[in-house]
Amino acid sequence: TQTGNDQKTEVAHNRTAIIKNDDDEAVQGFQTLEVGQNQTVTVKGQQAVSIGKSHQLNISDNQQITVGKHITVHSESGQITIGNAGGQIVIDPMGNIRIEGVSITMTDHIAGKKSAGALFDYSARYTLLSERSGKPLVNTPYTITTAGGQTLSGKTDALGRTVTVQSEAEENLQLSSPEVPPKPKQTLYRASGNTQIEYVMEFTEK
Repeated sequence: TQTGNDQKTEVAHNRTAIIKNDDDEAVQGFQTLEVGQNQTVTVKGQQAVSIGKSHQLNISDNQQITVGKHITVHSESGQITIGNAGGQIVIDPMGNIRIEGVSITMTDHIAGKKSAGALFDYSARYTLLSERSGKPLVNTPYTITTAGGQTLSGKTDALGRTVTVQSEAEENLQLSSPEVPPKPKQTLYRASGNTQIEYVMEFTEK
């Protein structure tokens, strides 16, 4: 079928097309597909999708991916980020891996199998305390830098603790946290006889 200009086909009820061999379709301009209800696509052989530019997928509800064997996610030069509102894992093109979160916990296998044992021989965790009160500094941002230059950023938990840093070999870690700005003060004087009495008032910002 060859159409010189526009073509419109309207089917009042169902439509069934059976092609016993190959089917080729080429669209030189834009293409829009709108499905009012559910859509099911079954490919009994292999499927290949090639995209020349960006690809964006928006899902209002859940997404589930189940494969029989391996899954590979690779970026040639960009950054890979896996995360949600609680934390994230970032892999940059330079090979640095950053884990951000309140805490990192390793548990046994969900099916009851024991884990393969500790993956790292050395681990360390910091607890940030207030110099004045000695109480834990809660929800305080921090950055831990390893000897290899990798950084772990996050905020302390309800007990003032950072994440646990693990490594195969003993190494020096550097902890940095933004300094708390000094509280503003104002000096007042009261005249008492011939002697001035000095008062230093400290203001707390909220």
